[in-house]
Amino acid sequence: LFRSDLDGTKHYLLAEVKESGGEEWVLDANDSPVQRVLLWPRRAQDEHSQKDGYYFLLQERNTDGSIKYVHLGQVSKEKEARQMVERGFLPRRHEDYDDLCNLPNLTETSILENLKTRFEKHKIYTYAGSILIAINPFKFLPIYNPKYVKLYDNHQLGKLEPHIFAIADVAYHTMLKKHVNQCIVISGESGSGKIGRA
Repeated sequence: LFRSDLDGTKHYLLAEVKESGGEEWVLDANDSPVQRVLLWPRRAQDEHSQKDGYYFLLQERNTDGSIKYVHLGQVSKEKEARQMVERGFLPRRHEDYDDLCNLPNLTETSILENLKTRFEKHKIYTYAGSILIAINPFKFLPIYNPKYVKLYDNHQLGKLEPHIFAIADVAYHTMLKKHVNQCIVISGESGSGKIGRA
C-alpha cells in the first residue's frame, strides 16, 4: 500500500494498459484489478518496467464523465505513429492475437508466429473461433485453481483471455440453457498434454 497526494476534490478512474502506449481499458465498479492481474503473463505479475506493458493508470475524470489525459504528449505521438502505420509509412507493430480469426494476414507463417509469440509470453491458449488451441508448456502454470474457475464462470467466450475453463463453462451453460447434451473434443499428438486439459 502507498499514500498518494491526490486531490480529494477531483474524481479519478483506474485504467488497465496491456501494451505500452496502447489502448486503455477503463475499469468499472464490477472489474477487479486483482482478477485482471491474474490474467496477465507470469512475468508481468512481477515487478517490471512500464515499457513492457501490463500496468494500471490512474486518470482524472472531468465533471462531464470524460477522461482528462495527463500524458497527452505521449498520446498524440502514439496517434501520429498509428496514422503513419495506417498510411503504410511504418511497418505494423507485431502483436499477439488471442483469436487467430482476427489475424490481418491469415497464412501458415502468421499463425505459427502468433502462437510462438503468445507461448513466449506464457499464453498457452489461443482461440480459432470457438476452437481452443493449447500448446503444452511442459511445466506447471498457476492457471488451474479455483480462482480461475470462478473468473471464467458464466462469461461469454472471447471476453477474457483464452482458457480451457472458458470452453468448459460455455458447454455447461449451453447444456443448461438448451437442455441438449454437449461434447468437447480434445485432440492432439501423444505427449501434447491432452490428459492435463481433461
